[in-house]
Amino acid sequence: MKKFLFEPLRTVRRSLILDTDIGPDCDDVGALAVMYYLAKRHNTKVLGVMSCSSSEYAPGCIDAINSYCGFPDIPIGTYKKPGLFEDYTKYNKFIAENFSEAYKNGTLQVEDAVQLYRRLLANSPNNSVIIVTIGTLNNIAELMDSPPDAISPFSGIELIQNKVYSMVSMAGKYPNGPEFNIVQHPESAKRVFENFPVPVVYSDFDLGYTVKTGFKNIDEDKYKDNPIYLSYKLYTDETLENSSYDLTAVHFAFEGEGDYYNLSGPVRLTVDLEASGSNTFEEDGIEDSNQYLMRKKRTDIELSHYLNNILLSF
Repeated sequence: MKKFLFEPLRTVRRSLILDTDIGPDCDDVGALAVMYYLAKRHNTKVLGVMSCSSSEYAPGCIDAINSYCGFPDIPIGTYKKPGLFEDYTKYNKFIAENFSEAYKNGTLQVEDAVQLYRRLLANSPNNSVIIVTIGTLNNIAELMDSPPDAISPFSGIELIQNKVYSMVSMAGKYPNGPEFNIVQHPESAKRVFENFPVPVVYSDFDLGYTVKTGFKNIDEDKYKDNPIYLSYKLYTDETLENSSYDLTAVHFAFEGEGDYYNLSGPVRLTVDLEASGSNTFEEDGIEDSNQYLMRKKRTDIELSHYLNNILLSF
C-alpha cells in the first residue's frame, strides 16, 4: 500500500479549524497559542475554533485567548447540548470573566458548532481544510450526521469528504486502554473513527504525556497579565508545568513529517463501548485504513524546548 504523505500547513496552503474541550486541562490553551504562533509564521488562515464542551465559560475562554494572541475575529462555535464538562471551571471561568470583554458585556457571538462547521466548509475550496481535534468527538459526529440544509446541499459527511484534507486528533491510548477524549464521549468517537472519510492522524496519549511545557522557572511578574500563563497557573495549582497532549497535535498539523515527527503505517482505532470506551490500535496487516499514528523523532526535552519557546513568546 502506498504510504500516506501528509502535507503540512507549513508547505501547502490550507485552512485550519480547531475543535477543543477547553476547561478539563490547560494544554488546550497552550495548543491555541501554538496554533496562532504558527499561523502567523506560515500565513495560515484559521477558519474557526469550536468548543465541544457544554460549559458556558468555554467560548469566553476561547475568545480571551484568541484576542490575546492577536486573532480577535475568529468565529467561535459551541456544543449547545448539556452534559459535557460544565463542572470543569478550574481556569476557564476566570479567564472568560477577566479577559474576554465580549463575554463580560454579553456581546460574544457564538454559533452552534455544527452550523458553523457546515458554513465554513461549504465556503471553502475542495480539499482545503485541516481539522484538529483536541477534545471529545461529539461535534465531529454530529457534523457527519448533519443533513443537507440551507447552508449546503451536501450532507455533513459529504462536506467532509469534499472539503477536508485530513484530521489530526489528540485521541487514543496506544496500543490499547482508556483515553480521556474517547471515554468522555465514546459513542461519538466510535462513530467518527469508524467512518471518517478522509485520513486521520492520531497524537495518542503517550506521545504528549512526557513532553512537559508551561511557565516553570520564569519571571512570573513578566506574565502576570497573560491569560495563557494564568491558565497554566490555575490548572496546575501553581506548579506551572503540564503534559503537552494537545500542543503536539497542533504542532504536527503545521510541521508534518520532518524534523520532529514521522508517521506509522496504516492503523485502525476501535472503540469498545462495553469497556467504557477503551480503545485498541490495530496495526498488523492493516491495508485498507486511512488512519496513522504520529511518532516522535526528537527527544521529549527537545520538543519541550521548542513548544515552551512558543508559549513564552506571548
